[in-house]
Amino acid sequence: MIPLVLVDTSAWLALVNKSDNFHLKAKEIRDNLVKNKVKFVVTDYIIVEIANCLSRIPFRSTAIQLISFIKASDQIEIVPIGREIYHEAWDL
Repeated sequence: MIPLVLVDTSAWLALVNKSDNFHLKAKEIRDNLVKNKVKFVVTDYIIVEIANCLSRIPFRSTAIQLISFIKASDQIEIVPIGREIYHEAWDL
């Protein structure tokens, strides 16, 4: 079974923002996970958060590129958050 890792909004933002304090560490972790053939998981909520964080005009093209990459990648699974998953997460 392929290991799965949830990649949250802050990790994606650190990867695309070279001035982020965690940019280099995020790249190192990503490269390690890719090398070990880990599959990434994001939720549709995370995609919306990425779009929101990068919604200002100077960052919009970055948002479009990143979200397009996520949607097209075979190594990234997008999990839709339905009512059931939302409630399970809230209960946790």
